Amino acid sequence: MADRPLDGDMLTYEAQAQSLLAGDGLAIHGNLDNVKGPSYPFLLFVMYRAFGESRLPILILQDLVAAAVCAGIALLAWRLTRDRWVAWLSGLAYAFYLPIAIWDTCLLSDSLFTAVAFAFFLSLDAAVRSGRLGTFVLTGAFFALSIYLRPTLYY
Repeated sequence: MADRPLDGDMLTYEAQAQSLLAGDGLAIHGNLDNVKGPSYPFLLFVMYRAFGESRLPILILQDLVAAAVCAGIALLAWRLTRDRWVAWLSGLAYAFYLPIAIWDTCLLSDSLFTAVAFAFFLSLDAAVRSGRLGTFVLTGAFFALSIYLRPTLYY
């Protein structure tokens, strides 16, 4: 899947990452672009710098993130219901949801956004249960990061 042709948003993310590698900022063909959030192109840039311009390490990272989200869903379901079966079924439902498997084979921000969204919900649950200010601040940070990943949340 690492040699899958790029199309749609994948082309935008790839062009921005290549622009960052060239030292030109978040530009696409020389024009600055702010339609997409900068987080995912920056992640691509970091991964390309660390592992070369192969997409395979990025796809592996996205798969690991998706697996962590499965565990996060199960954990949140267990915290909310205290029912082991509900937790297992919730995690498995996400694990076998076909669009997730497809999105994780693309250069798209969906895996990262979903992980940050679940981190937000897990920290919100922890903040409400503990009442600690620091946990509420962490929850706000996860929400801010989700907006940084998907600026369309502003609208």
